[in-house]
Amino acid sequence: MKSSGRITIEILFCLLLVAGCQKEERILPPPIHNYLTEVVEERKISDDQLIEIIMDEFGNLPEEIEGISTKNLLKLVIPDITLAKILYKTPDRDGKIVNASGVVVYPTRKTEYNHITSVQHGTCQICDAPSEDFFPVECSTVIIGEVVCMADYLGYGATVNDSLYHPYLHHQLTGTTCTDMFFAAEEYMADKEYRKEITKTGNDIRLLGYSQGGAATISTLMEMEKRGL
Repeated sequence: MKSSGRITIEILFCLLLVAGCQKEERILPPPIHNYLTEVVEERKISDDQLIEIIMDEFGNLPEEIEGISTKNLLKLVIPDITLAKILYKTPDRDGKIVNASGVVVYPTRKTEYNHITSVQHGTCQICDAPSEDFFPVECSTVIIGEVVCMADYLGYGATVNDSLYHPYLHHQLTGTTCTDMFFAAEEYMADKEYRKEITKTGNDIRLLGYSQGGAATISTLMEMEKRGL
């Protein structure tokens, strides 16, 4: 009977300990966001969907390579991905803090990364905001395991208006917008519990852009350097 009583006491103690741990876990404070304000949407894109998008975008791809279906070959390397549309804080041209929009794209099944690629896009029309696309093709480096973020320039996406803030005319402001988007993307990835790998160089930022996005990339680089990144 003594032995039975001791076991009962030990079991009760363990249950109380577990309950205490669960209670402590429930009262953990929420993550602090300095930039990220809202996750508007998270969309899963399968490897099959992504292959269709890529083959449609690059229409000159052959149907077969060495007798093997190109789709089947791509399926070996292209992952399922998640695309998140987010809102984040950034100043407009009057210095007022607004909620701008952008996207973060990453391989769904990946659990860690060592850098984020910030892509600055070439925008020609109001509908070209990355957050308005099912999948912005400029984010295609996600297929090699990268985490990619793209900001909607001010005047596009969530901040759409009749008087666009053209990135060529507001290059410094565009650099601020894209840099704030980068920090919001980092906060989003931290919330998803993706771990950052420690690299020998400590380099966790890559910038990419073309055409209008090339000018925006230079602006973003200058802004990041100003912040000591």
